[in-house]
Amino acid sequence: MFNDEKYDSKYLDNFFSNNPRLCKSVAPDQTTAKFFQAKSTASAMLAQAKTKK
Repeated sequence: MFNDEKYDSKYLDNFFSNNPRLCKSVAPDQTTAKFFQAKSTASAMLAQAKTKK
């Protein structure tokens, strides 16, 4: 069974400090950011749709 109490934020901070290659944060470029914004908007519109059309 997974014990989530063992893996608190201090544990995770320490883990990623010791394993920096596992923690790659890459800032998205402008094109990628615009794509994800458009995708999010389209998904929201689809979720609100009442009919398949």
